[in-house]
Amino acid sequence: MDVSFPSASLIVSNTMPINQQGVAASMVNTVINWSISLGLGIAGTVESQLLKQGKTVLEGYRGGLYVGIGLSGAGVIVALLFCRVSSLPSTSTKQKERSDFGVVSVTAASDTIINTNMIQSEGLEGKFPIICRF
Repeated sequence: MDVSFPSASLIVSNTMPINQQGVAASMVNTVINWSISLGLGIAGTVESQLLKQGKTVLEGYRGGLYVGIGLSGAGVIVALLFCRVSSLPSTSTKQKERSDFGVVSVTAASDTIINTNMIQSEGLEGKFPIICRF
């Protein structure tokens, strides 16, 4: 969880539109916690079944460890087969996103663009600039 959550959150926040980033981050968090619970349940079941068969406690723990190694290997294979992340977004994508937001401001070193041309509206939306991450 120490490595998977920050990296998955960064990938999701860079690929989703701003108005959907919160929902996407919640889904990432839910999937990670669900996977941890499921993996722990499977490993615990293997360990208890090995103990019922007369194996020692150490052999039961070893069986649970092998289940964890197998699930990790399956996760790596799924990630290599189905998850593709482009290294750099194309120029046309950046220009399209900038034109969608009407951004006419200076780009910072971290590719963060602050839109200062907001239309005044009700509530706090018009008082603060939108920060767009690309």
